[in-house]
Amino acid sequence: MLLLLLHQLLLLLLLLLLLLLLLLLLLLLLLLLLLLLLLLLLLLLLQQLLLLLLLLLLLLLLLLLLLLLLLLLLLLLLLLLLLLLLLLLLLLLLLLLLLLLLLLLLLLLLLLLLLLLLLLLLLLLLLLLLLLLLLLLLLLLLILLLLLLLLLLLLLLLLLLLLLLLLLLLLLLLLLLLLLLLLLLLLLLLLLLLLLLLLLLLLLLHLLLLLLLLLLLILLLLLLLLLLLLLLLLLLLLLLLLLHN
Repeated sequence: MLLLLLHQLLLLLLLLLLLLLLLLLLLLLLLLLLLLLLLLLLLLLLQQLLLLLLLLLLLLLLLLLLLLLLLLLLLLLLLLLLLLLLLLLLLLLLLLLLLLLLLLLLLLLLLLLLLLLLLLLLLLLLLLLLLLLLLLLLLLLLILLLLLLLLLLLLLLLLLLLLLLLLLLLLLLLLLLLLLLLLLLLLLLLLLLLLLLLLLLLLLLHLLLLLLLLLLLILLLLLLLLLLLLLLLLLLLLLLLLLHN
């Protein structure tokens, strides 16, 4: 149980690392948006409408990427909440196990006390056999009651474990569906970026300075996509660790 708690803590640390990486991506997207706004101002000054429209399309793509990153951030927050819930359930299980141990110790103490009483009664009151028989019957009833209580506690523990497993399975299914949706969104964004790159290469062959700026934007977008793929790989690793649990 302690090893499972340590494992859950490691998963929490991994999720915090993913959140920091997402925040870094959000900052990079904001920098890209500022650079695109500067380019828009320059194009407004130069009165080049076609390039202005292309940059507006790039701005829309960056906004879509920003929304995607926010969705990933919400997903990671959900995972953090789930892991905290799992840790709380594990702590509850540990408390129940401690209660079981305490009950077992109390049972042993009661049995020892009753045995001592029986020995004293046998040594002191040999003639009172009926009273001894009654005490033995009471002892047996007490043992049976304690055993029934222990069985009930064990059944409650098993029910809690089954509920926990069902909850984990449902959450894993939801996470897999969310990851599939995110992959589809990434593929659509990549297709749109490729189309925009082709348009930029066809329309901006004669403008060298703007071509350099747009190439810088394209490189930054590719870096963002690589970081998103790294995030998806880390999420898959996290899901595998959860399945291993």
